[in-house]
Amino acid sequence: MARILVVDDEEKVRFSLRAALEDEAHDVSEAENGAVAMDLVTVGAFDLVVTDIVMPEKEGIQTILELKSGFPDIKNWGCPS
Repeated sequence: MARILVVDDEEKVRFSLRAALEDEAHDVSEAENGAVAMDLVTVGAFDLVVTDIVMPEKEGIQTILELKSGFPDIKNWGCPS
């Protein structure tokens, strides 16, 4: 089981990803944009962050770059090493 953070501004996308990941027994949290995601990451440990790219407040690329520099142990789908 992994702790996974799903970041997307579309509620239906977050719901679908959460349902699929929870079906595989993962612990899933959600954030509607990168700013909320960074708040959650600073108070909780996640193994993986799955993020949209285009979002309000803080976009996915900016979020990924901040995660890679501040939390290098978290894996990011779609982000090259």
